[in-house]
Amino acid sequence: MKKTPLLIGISLLCTSVLSGCADISFGEQTLLRPPRATGDSAEIQNIIREEAGSSYTMKYPENGDHRSAVTIFSTKKDKTEYAAAFYSTENDSKLNISIIRHNDDEWECLGSFSNAGTGVDRMILDDINNDGQEEILSRAKASGK
Repeated sequence: MKKTPLLIGISLLCTSVLSGCADISFGEQTLLRPPRATGDSAEIQNIIREEAGSSYTMKYPENGDHRSAVTIFSTKKDKTEYAAAFYSTENDSKLNISIIRHNDDEWECLGSFSNAGTGVDRMILDDINNDGQEEILSRAKASGK
């Protein structure tokens, strides 16, 4: 009978000391950072950072064919490459959309727009007015929906 409490105490002591979890810290300094983008992706990322500021969260469309927070596409009419980027900033939870164009071997922001929604349901590229040029349609998602 005296051995049972002693064995339980030793077991608990060994479990807590030898588990290796006692000194693990999950602060910002110890978290892994994703790899940095290169090439065109790095240029686009820099433009988004300029538009959004240093702290932003990319927003991913939940439905449809285009489910990336940054969608790169070429137009059929003039073969120009564009990127559409969805994000929210640290200061504002609204959905922001930046339209970026590849022009003369560099990327430039054509404009950034803010939407009352807080997420993206879907993004559609389609020629809705039959002018031979695709338009970007995005369906914002209201907060909590």
